[in-house]
Amino acid sequence: MKFTLPLIASICIFPTIALADQVDRLAAATDILSAKMTAFYVSRVPELAEVMPDFTVDAEMRAALACTLEIYEAEIGPAATEAYVASVEEESAALQITDLTGVGSVLGDIDEALVIRAMTECGQIEIAMRRMQQSGLWEAMQKPGVMEALMAGE
Repeated sequence: MKFTLPLIASICIFPTIALADQVDRLAAATDILSAKMTAFYVSRVPELAEVMPDFTVDAEMRAALACTLEIYEAEIGPAATEAYVASVEEESAALQITDLTGVGSVLGDIDEALVIRAMTECGQIEIAMRRMQQSGLWEAMQKPGVMEALMAGE
């Protein structure tokens, strides 16, 4: 009995520690990707620099990332979720954004429908949209020529 409680506690706490580590790693990769996307947008349309929101992962986004990872774990399992996080880390560090077509590759091997569902359910899309609207980026992207400039190849 003396050893049972610590064993049970460690079994219950370990997944939480693993999830926290994955959230930290995914947040860091997300920050890298956000910085690269911001640089790309501004390189194509310099006027967007004035309205780019701060996409740095904060407490609200961390909670959304944790929720997303929990959904992935439930849907595809812990090993595939860890592989996803590792893949996003590697791909976001290596990614050179020259157009918007390759950005989706950072999703790794997870089904796109699952990614969209998890990001929607957990609020990632709502958070990003709200930040874009509050900063004025959403409105700026509606101006003639902006989307064309962003979508144009090198």
